[in-house]
Amino acid sequence: HHPPVSAFHVESDFYEFCGTISPKLRFWGSTVEVLPCGSFMLKLLRQNETYMWNSVNVTVHNIVMGKMYMNLEGRLSIKSDSGKVFKINFTDGNDSSPAQNAFIEGRLCSSGKTIRVAYGNWTALFATCSEKSFEKNYAEWLQANKAAFDEETPAEVSLIVGSKLLWKSRPRPINSKEIYNFTSFTLLMNDPDGLKNYLPRTDSRFRPDIRLLEKGQFEEAAKEKERLEVKQRQARALQKQLKMQKQPKWFDAKTSTDGPSWVFNRQYWSRDYDDCEDIF
Repeated sequence: HHPPVSAFHVESDFYEFCGTISPKLRFWGSTVEVLPCGSFMLKLLRQNETYMWNSVNVTVHNIVMGKMYMNLEGRLSIKSDSGKVFKINFTDGNDSSPAQNAFIEGRLCSSGKTIRVAYGNWTALFATCSEKSFEKNYAEWLQANKAAFDEETPAEVSLIVGSKLLWKSRPRPINSKEIYNFTSFTLLMNDPDGLKNYLPRTDSRFRPDIRLLEKGQFEEAAKEKERLEVKQRQARALQKQLKMQKQPKWFDAKTSTDGPSWVFNRQYWSRDYDDCEDIF
């Protein structure tokens, strides 16, 4: 299986966020190792700051039997054009509990000196504190709160003295298990209602098999998925026969090694979708 390259661009009055992901997969019996090979860039427009980083590797466990879960592994290094660097360590705790493998710690540095230390669990919360407070209290904090993160919805977790909470996950909807364990945000992302006049017909939210899955019509969804795969193979065969070279419509290749390797060309905002393919 060869996953496609993904490129994205998001913008508002406050920020621009873009990235490219060129994943590679390695199968190891009951686990899958995912090398996202991703590069990302975030611009904070009002602060006039730019941040760049690459993705860390992901391992998915128990793909055949048992409860499936994933680990993030390696070091994430976020670099600012101001010269500051934020390094976050993800460690594989070799624990059967997914939440117990999700603890992280990192340091914000400038000119080689630590300004602030970050800690938390990437499934639940992320906070910062002073280096002195971290060195003195982190081991005790970790021991006292480890068990709380095993809960599907963690109880209130106390923070290290002097900490600032940067992010905390929201509880999932009450009926989350009935809707593929989606969060409220994920569920809304899949809904094209109210946006149809602004989207190209290639938008994945128009996939008929996804719409059927959401309605619980699994047999019909499977048939639609098979139809789409056949249609895709036929289109590729025709392109090969006609020696057609497909070109991305809204992203251009970038030769620079810094940042995402595909750059948004802004043509999407013209909303001219007449020449979009009929892929569904």
